[in-house]
Amino acid sequence: MRFTLLLLFFLLTGCASVKERGIPIPGSADWLEQVDIAAKIQDNNTVGTEIGSHEWMQAIGHQYGLVDGDGHGPDLGSNEWINALHYKVFNRQLLATADKVYISIDGERLAVFFDKSSTVATIIFAGRKVMLPQSVAASGVRFNQDENEIFWVKGRAATYWKQGKKIFEGAEECR
Repeated sequence: MRFTLLLLFFLLTGCASVKERGIPIPGSADWLEQVDIAAKIQDNNTVGTEIGSHEWMQAIGHQYGLVDGDGHGPDLGSNEWINALHYKVFNRQLLATADKVYISIDGERLAVFFDKSSTVATIIFAGRKVMLPQSVAASGVRFNQDENEIFWVKGRAATYWKQGKKIFEGAEECR
């Protein structure tokens, strides 16, 4: 029943913004509950511990592949853990609501959300979220805080650099 209601909710809210879609703020009580529901739907079982407890975070971390069999991964409950889990659980919804989605030749996707004036781009890639202000570009549209992280769009192509290394190159996905 929950799955049907959740599916109906996502279908009815199709192209709304993230806020309108009901994707809760990462780390909030609503977010923890939505993660728990998604985990139960995905695995068709219950974690069996109190939502947000250490045991719950361990079980969720293993279920979504945030930690390996030896327990290596982000610290439970840390911002890094929350952001990685948010990406894993809400990735489809984030991609569906993004202003632009770019896809690489390897099938990796990078989602971009622009503020109302398009002067700030929020980029979600590989479980990481970063906000970059628009800067001067000779061609295309460039977003960067400094030279350590740059997102550049030229036509329908996008490139993302971090620490001087190109980590993503792709074309705008047709949707």
